[in-house]
Amino acid sequence: MGIETLVANATEISFAVLFVALFAWVMKKNDERENRYLKRLDDKNKVITEQQQFISDQTKTMSEISETVKETSNNVREITNEIHLIKEQIKK
Repeated sequence: MGIETLVANATEISFAVLFVALFAWVMKKNDERENRYLKRLDDKNKVITEQQQFISDQTKTMSEISETVKETSNNVREITNEIHLIKEQIKK
């Protein structure tokens, strides 16, 4: 009785097997896609972190350059004042 019932319902059984197989295949593909997306996100995060570090380094370098320019400007101003004083003394 069990086998005859299965044979009589072959179309329903084959549909159920097909459904389960398709469901398993879709779940596997979804998992693979999610893993690819996670890998891409990790790669993007690494690039963003590297860019942030680069920008931080460049900002530090620009700050150092700005300080050097300020110091040089002050030195030039002092030298200019000294030259002006020397010229004044020479005129007297």
